[in-house]
Amino acid sequence: MWIAYVLAFMAGQALFLLKRMALAVRSPMNALQSRGQYLSQNWDILLYRGAIEYFFLFFYLHQPLFAELLGLIHVKLPFTIPVFGFGCFALGLLCDFLMDWIAMQDRVLGIPVPRWIKEFVPRLPQLEIVVASLQISAKGDIPPPHDVQA
Repeated sequence: MWIAYVLAFMAGQALFLLKRMALAVRSPMNALQSRGQYLSQNWDILLYRGAIEYFFLFFYLHQPLFAELLGLIHVKLPFTIPVFGFGCFALGLLCDFLMDWIAMQDRVLGIPVPRWIKEFVPRLPQLEIVVASLQISAKGDIPPPHDVQA
């Protein structure tokens, strides 16, 4: 039965990944041409994230073991969550959503988010110029004016 739970969890992750790929490809600010290009540029990051997310599935499927471990430090869980297929599917979506949100932050609870969790989606060259000029103006450095003819 646990194989069905793992497959449901993976389906939730896959659905969120499909959404993320579609948003990256359809964005007018990104230079991605296809979902395959997205996967080829981010496969390692997606594997790291997936490995971290499977810890949540492990604790969900093994709640009695987790509760027993917490009992060693005198913490008692006041509830148990029933384990069922849709719950695993929803957990897969939730884990991916949470990992995506964490990857967009610079810090979470004061802890810097490592770069190996963040995706790489190349921006269009025109957008890179705009971002660079905004960063310069945010620092207060005003670039010299371009050739102005009087």
